[in-house]
Amino acid sequence: MMATAAQASLTLDGWDEIAGHLEVVSGVTRSTRTVRRYASLTADPLPIYTVNGRRSRGGRVYCEAGELEAWWRRQAVPAHMLTDGRNLALI
Repeated sequence: MMATAAQASLTLDGWDEIAGHLEVVSGVTRSTRTVRRYASLTADPLPIYTVNGRRSRGGRVYCEAGELEAWWRRQAVPAHMLTDGRNLALI
């Protein structure tokens, strides 16, 4: 999915909005727990920003839609893994 200029500048506020947008981009449902796991990856973490540098409970997180879409494309998950009906985590 290619982002338009408006989508690329869209800011997603909170884990729910980020998970919802990732679902649209990937075509597979992602829970907020899965999205949080992606944000903690050491090799290529999800591009999450925080207010006041806190990701802990109650801290506000946000993500730019264009960066999220670029991150997803870099993961290079094979198409057959996305269409087998399971909610797979990244390998």
